[in-house]
Amino acid sequence: MDYKFTYELEMELSIVEAVSQTGKTVVLHDPGETGPFAGDVYLVRHKPKSVLCTPIVYQDEILCMVYLENNLTSSAFPPSCQELIRLLGSLAALSLRNSNLYEQFSSTVEQLHKEIDKRQAAQLQLLHAEKLSALGRLSASIAHEFGNPLIGVRYLIEDIKNRPTLSKEDRDLLEIGLEECDRMKHLINDLQQINKPSSGKHERFNIHNTIDNVLLFQKKNLKNKKIAIVKAYDLSLPEIVAVEDQITQVLINLTINAVDAMPAEGGCITVSTSGNAEKVFISIKDTGSGIRPEDLDHLFEPFFSTKPAAEGTGLGLPVSYGIIARHGGTITCSSKPGQGTTFTVSLPVSPAQTPAAENQ
Repeated sequence: MDYKFTYELEMELSIVEAVSQTGKTVVLHDPGETGPFAGDVYLVRHKPKSVLCTPIVYQDEILCMVYLENNLTSSAFPPSCQELIRLLGSLAALSLRNSNLYEQFSSTVEQLHKEIDKRQAAQLQLLHAEKLSALGRLSASIAHEFGNPLIGVRYLIEDIKNRPTLSKEDRDLLEIGLEECDRMKHLINDLQQINKPSSGKHERFNIHNTIDNVLLFQKKNLKNKKIAIVKAYDLSLPEIVAVEDQITQVLINLTINAVDAMPAEGGCITVSTSGNAEKVFISIKDTGSGIRPEDLDHLFEPFFSTKPAAEGTGLGLPVSYGIIARHGGTITCSSKPGQGTTFTVSLPVSPAQTPAAENQ
């Protein structure tokens, strides 16, 4: 911006300022020679024959100004012309006002939609937590009732198996029975974990070290299945306060699910972290087969599984959901068939200082 433009702009603004203060139209004929702006450097230099500056008003509010110049005649803005400009100005003011109102309305509607979506998401999460809690209590009760009879059945099978008069075929059948008893025992333990209050101690630890340990534990399995691991860690994250062995269990469940989703030719699992001073986020993304949209809403329900019946009990994700919920965090899933799956865990850096948290 050069000096000339700056000075001329200041001159125009002085007339606009006068109109702004009085709210009245200013019409100047030969303004460089007579009138309140006579002798002004800008008017003297450019010698406009006529100047008009009028406010555009809506409901006693000045929305903007119209500034016009004419260098040919000193009577360029007679009363009839001024009336026309005022009429056009009124229409322009109405249009501007409507435009502003529409913009405000659109912004308000957008904010309302965001608030509604936020409240609906919170309500759905609360309903799911309550549903999972009720199912967890029922599952734990069932597990307890099945546990004691199972112990008796196992002792009975062991006693019969140890009898010397049995044939090899009978011993093999009884061995299968014992293996099934063990499988039922593990299933009962998983059922009890769904709603089991945390008894572990909250300690401060580095989440990246925990992730590394989980991946190291599965190194051989990953290599055998030709699965590559990509780490995208935010090393600036603070340490978190949580029950480390429970967070480890969640990460094991999620990485095992990612491995199981891979095709026979292998794939890639990306583990990334991000966050701030209050929360950390852990994402586990695979390049597997993905999950059907109709199955996404049921992933965290007990006994629901997308795996074949012989490969999964449908308890890993519900148990993980319960652990993360008790830590004050969330676990979400996004997936499309054929495009892989991403599980994201959010955890508070420090647990809420409540009696419930302290007793966990």
